Amino acid sequence: DSCAPTTWVVVHMDEVPPGDSQKWLDDPRKLTLARETGERLEKLDICKVTEYMSQSNPEHLVVIGRSVDDDSKPGISAIYALRVLRDMGLQPRGNVGIAWVADEESGRSTHGIRYLAEDVKLFHLDDKIIVPDFGNKDGSWIEIAEKSRIVMKITTNGMQGHSADPYDNSSNALEHGA
Repeated sequence: DSCAPTTWVVVHMDEVPPGDSQKWLDDPRKLTLARETGERLEKLDICKVTEYMSQSNPEHLVVIGRSVDDDSKPGISAIYALRVLRDMGLQPRGNVGIAWVADEESGRSTHGIRYLAEDVKLFHLDDKIIVPDFGNKDGSWIEIAEKSRIVMKITTNGMQGHSADPYDNSSNALEHGA
């Protein structure tokens, strides 16, 4: 419905720097399949992933590579949530969308969420936008400003005073600012 507001789930998919390549099981730029064996990882043939899934405990299989776990949980969770709605025959009020962006790690990039908002004009004032990035298990705390900052100027007005003068003649700017 083009007139109805959209509830957006915005997730990012960016590639973070690999750090010390000596700490990786294999080349961090390649996707690597491994099995957790105690405190060690055993490298497996990624072409045999189906075979490993059927013969071993899948919880012990891990995929290793740059950014494979950076923000995959919210994105995959959003897809599964939409699938559950569809499978249950539930129709949400309004539209639902998932926006995958790739600029969260780079600060003020003009190629990700800013491009969608300013150039494509994808989001509207009535839309609801959810940006799940990090939080705790019960959902009472959600991070919404990872690796970002706010710059603001605070001006306090007051009159300089001195303890030798009566207090009524001054207005403590420090006290007002606090």
